[in-house]
Amino acid sequence: SSYFSAVDGCIGRVDWSTQRVETITKIDAQVRGLALAGSHLVAACADGTVRVVDPTTLDVTRIQVTDFRLKVVRTVPNAGTPTVLLGGDSGELLMFDLEKRDVSSRIRNGEEWVRDCLFNTAGDALFTADDDGRVRAWARSQDKFALTAEASHSHRVWCLALDEGSSRLFSAGNDSVIRVWETASLKQLNLYEGDGSWIRTMSLRQD
Repeated sequence: SSYFSAVDGCIGRVDWSTQRVETITKIDAQVRGLALAGSHLVAACADGTVRVVDPTTLDVTRIQVTDFRLKVVRTVPNAGTPTVLLGGDSGELLMFDLEKRDVSSRIRNGEEWVRDCLFNTAGDALFTADDDGRVRAWARSQDKFALTAEASHSHRVWCLALDEGSSRLFSAGNDSVIRVWETASLKQLNLYEGDGSWIRTMSLRQD
């Protein structure tokens, strides 16, 4: 398996044998997120572009997708062609077909920044988090999305995580609280209070 990282305009490949990151390309924009789609690495950038990198040849293709700042990129599961979901400061989510280089679908999540989004294991549900403190659940049918549930924090939500079976959703943000939700209804199951600091990212260990 290959692992990649991004810092500002540098995209690197992680070499576990040397425990170092090798820079594979530099681009003229701030990279805000990375995803693998098909055989390519896709970087979402703050200038509204995606950069599609061939990890073998290191060729980089620049595609102007939108005029708003991108923050999140996720691979869309079970899509007919390599497709990514893009989000950023407009409150809109874009389904972007990499082969056609075109937006195939748009989702209006709200008016605030989309900070994170996740698909469940089956790919038929999407979860989003944003600056207005909302956590939303969407049902997916091909390129169509329908809002099915909504819940909230008291402040901005930075990050989401799903358990292995996609039955529980975890969310956290500026209120220093991790909330646990049932994915089907977004009914709150539990709450873990932090030390008052913002929670910007989290990861689950699957036991």
